[in-house]
Amino acid sequence: MLSLLLSQWRLCAWAGLAAVITVLAGLWRLEAGRAAHLQSALQAAQAAQATAQAQAAAATAAGATVAAGAARDAATRDTHTENEHAIQSAPGSGQGLDSALNDAGRRGLCNFHAYQSDPFCVQLHGPGSGQRPDASGADASAPD
Repeated sequence: MLSLLLSQWRLCAWAGLAAVITVLAGLWRLEAGRAAHLQSALQAAQAAQATAQAQAAAATAAGATVAAGAARDAATRDTHTENEHAIQSAPGSGQGLDSALNDAGRRGLCNFHAYQSDPFCVQLHGPGSGQRPDASGADASAPD
């Protein structure tokens, strides 16, 4: 009878040991999954932080570009106002210009890229001609 009792105790001990091992293995897997989840959450947070920093840098750069453009536009307006005042206040400003002088000056301005879309310049060499006007008044596309 004692051997039967010892045999049952051994069986229970082995069963208990198997249960403890199973519980420990389950806890280990649970903890490993939790660690992987925490690692994934950390990487996502780091990516979000890097994105936010890049967006802040881009916004700062865009603000600087806009400010520089506004300053450049203000300087252009100031220069235009100063030039207009100087021309209007110059002696003889109320007198008309000789038409040949006026046309020569306008043709000279048409040589600058900024004036190529001016109606005078477009009319001078026609739309899409791609030719720069000759300052002397002769048509640059005319054959010699």
